[in-house]
Order: sequence, then C-alpha cells, then structure tokens
Amino acid sequence: MISTIYRTLAVWLFLIASASSQAAMVVPLGLDRLHGDAEHVFLGECLSNTVDYDRISDMVVTYTSFEVIEAFKGSLGRTHTIKQVGGVLPGADIATKFAGVPQFEVGKRYVLFLPPVSKPGFSTPVGLGQGLFHVRVDTSGAQVINSGRDVGELLESLPENRIPSRIADKLRAMPDKRQPAQAKARTEMHLDDFRSIMRGMEK
Repeated sequence: MISTIYRTLAVWLFLIASASSQAAMVVPLGLDRLHGDAEHVFLGECLSNTVDYDRISDMVVTYTSFEVIEAFKGSLGRTHTIKQVGGVLPGADIATKFAGVPQFEVGKRYVLFLPPVSKPGFSTPVGLGQGLFHVRVDTSGAQVINSGRDVGELLESLPENRIPSRIADKLRAMPDKRQPAQAKARTEMHLDDFRSIMRGMEK
C-alpha cells in the first residue's frame, strides 16, 4: 500500500523556489505582479509527467513537459519542461506530496507564469497555484482561461485603459460576487483579452 508523506510549505519550498514566488504564497498577486515575477509566460499543452529521484535535491520530483503553443513573455522552444517536488516514484511504495504544488493533466492546456529556475533546477509557477490558469473552450468556441480567482481582483492594479472593454463590461454587469453564479462567471476571461493585456505589459 502506498504511503503518502504530507509536508507543509515551510523550509523546503523556500529552498526550491525563487524568493519572489515564495513571498507570493501568502499574498494574493495581481496579474501585473505575476507577469513581473515571471521569466516565462506561455500557453501550453501538457505532454507528459515523469517522476524520478533527483540527486541534486535528494528528493522525489516530477518533470512535466509542455508543448509551447504561444509564448507571452520570454524566449522558449517548441517544448518546455519544468521540475517540481513530489510525485509517486515508480517501483517504490512512496508518494510525496507538497501542499500547494500544482499538478498537470496530460492533454490539458494551461497558461503558466514561471519564475527563473532555482539553483536546484526547480520552476514551480509563480505563487504556486496563482501562476496557473486552466484553459477551456466555451460554447462559442472561444478559449477562456481561469485561475479560480476573481478577474476584477487580478486586474485591479491596472489602469482602466489597459483593461479590455469586454472584461470591464462583464464585471460591471455582474457586480455581486456573493452570488455563486456571478462569482464563478467572474473567474474567467477570454484568451484574446489576456493576450491583449500581456502585450500591453511587454511594451
């Protein structure tokens, strides 16, 4: 039977991630801060997850590879691989799980904000789950992204003229975040609008 080791954030995560990402673990980050702390921002599709023992950190790690569909910040090849702590080591009865470290499903698309790679080679998204957006196709056939956070809060530090009109109109039409239906709808934005915001940040 697989035994699971649950470890809280604390010491190890501070050792394996960048200082900016770790400061983000507690403080909610706006989209501008996520972009500023990231070395790479891209839309990608998960190709594989490979678990192995890492001699550098003396830990079980997961290597996740992505097809890079579109880069919004930084220079990337056609594929990109990140290393994160945790995973089920093949042939061993140990599953290591670190609280807050994102997991990725093969075949799914994501937008990732990645910090510079740490000295041991780790590159968990900025602010852990904050730097990870899920991608889906809505009923109109458009791609939308969702981090689970309110879009208005993500964009509140941006000047009004940098917020796409479709997002501003949507937020004005759904002002009551206490209503479950509105709260859920407010967590999504069109990929085209996100792309426009990213281009503005790169100027």
